[in-house]
Amino acid sequence: MAPGTSQTVNFTATAMVPTIDFFSGVSSYYLSGTVSYNQSSTNSFQTSFSQTVPIYDPTITGFNPSLRIVISAPTPQTSAGATDLVIVTATNTGSSNVTNFSYNLQAYSPLFNPTGPSVAETSYGGYSAAWPYNLTAGHSLNFRVGIQTRAGGSYPVYGSYISYQYSPPGSTTSNQNTQISASSAALITATDTTPPTVSTPWSSPFAPTSSDQVHVWTQVYDGSGVSSVNLEYSTDRLTWTSVPMTPLFGSYAKGQNVPVQQPFFGDIYNVTIPPIGPGAAVFYRVRATDSLGNSGLQDNNGNDYVYFIQGGNSWLFPNQAPGTNMLLNGTQYVPGIKTAVFLNVSTPIAVQVIQLGSNSGGTPPAGLSALGIYTQVNANISVTLNARVRFYYTPSQIQGLNTSTIAPYYWNGASWIPLSNVAVNTNQNYVEGTVNHFSLFAVFAKQASTQPPPTTQPYSQTTLLYIGLVGAIAAIAIVGGILLAKKRKRGTTNFVPTPTSPPAVFGSPSSR
Repeated sequence: MAPGTSQTVNFTATAMVPTIDFFSGVSSYYLSGTVSYNQSSTNSFQTSFSQTVPIYDPTITGFNPSLRIVISAPTPQTSAGATDLVIVTATNTGSSNVTNFSYNLQAYSPLFNPTGPSVAETSYGGYSAAWPYNLTAGHSLNFRVGIQTRAGGSYPVYGSYISYQYSPPGSTTSNQNTQISASSAALITATDTTPPTVSTPWSSPFAPTSSDQVHVWTQVYDGSGVSSVNLEYSTDRLTWTSVPMTPLFGSYAKGQNVPVQQPFFGDIYNVTIPPIGPGAAVFYRVRATDSLGNSGLQDNNGNDYVYFIQGGNSWLFPNQAPGTNMLLNGTQYVPGIKTAVFLNVSTPIAVQVIQLGSNSGGTPPAGLSALGIYTQVNANISVTLNARVRFYYTPSQIQGLNTSTIAPYYWNGASWIPLSNVAVNTNQNYVEGTVNHFSLFAVFAKQASTQPPPTTQPYSQTTLLYIGLVGAIAAIAIVGGILLAKKRKRGTTNFVPTPTSPPAVFGSPSSR
């Protein structure tokens, strides 16, 4: 070829692809190579070539490592707190095998963020799984995943990370890592009809006086968030005062200035009750409502909680050391208290005795009448006791009652239960019984008999007729006797024949 002229040369080159990368299943990569040409030892040229290749180019054999991921919920409706099922279906829609398929699922819960705007919050973290075997072309795998719900609301479930390995033809590397996105997501709806969980409340001080404020605490939890907690208190269990309780750690729901508990654990709520007059019994209960409107009441199974104000007919025996047959005589300190306790305990204890002015329990047992003796005995600890409780009564309290039936009872929250080993002393006017726990006590008895004494009944006409008949017979006998006597004097015979044998003797012979 002459200098200054050109010539076209066609080359055919084959390039080995060192790597093929798949990014989210939509990107492409390119093939590249270099060709050199030497016409003589003094002239040469070098050029490079490249070609962009779509990953899903159906004209290129083996370049279709396509994997479709579908996430579904067969039962999208469930109850809050239940575990629902999600199915992850992986289908190989390509022409070559896929191996080492793995995924990570996340479910977003509707729980609020206590420190800022409402942001989706992972309810249980991620779930990872791997399938190390081959998924051949045209086949599918189903993975069953349990999603734990915590509260009422919607839970979207999606694949935050899905990957697999694939060996493209002609690659020098046996497996290439590939990441893709799921083609769908599941939505689980959890229905919450459960009210908040409220723990047993407690109060302080144990035996307040009429000048003391009383602090009440409780713990409240609800997976859907607590909207409000209120304490209701009363001195007669008829009229109730409701006051809001505030959370000790003070989180607020979504900027609405509504006190709620921290997610995943219950917050402690408290409130202060103002001073109440001496001798009063203060009943209280806790009502809580969650963010979905479910309301619950903690009222000691309908019995309410109670504390008693010192003063009036009340006395506290503090710091009683362990002992046997210890006498706690409330009358010694407060004349209005008509109750004494004989106590056997093996641990230190404080005991409060209150003589109540009315019955705060139920109606008397059938057939019994109340003496008007109602005593509340409390302790600062819950222990099994061996104690005798004695109740003094006055003659006016047993007026019209049968003293042999006097007996003490305790209130179990639903009915009056008689004490065991009851003894009545009618000379000193007291009744006592054995208890193994303190409670509300009362004394009952049966009414005395009201049957009137027997009276003399008036004679009836039949009775008078009978008496008259007997009298007539007697008169005839007298007249007959007189006539018989006269005949004997005249030598006449008897009216009756003379017996042939002596008359029979009735009864037993008597010795003289």
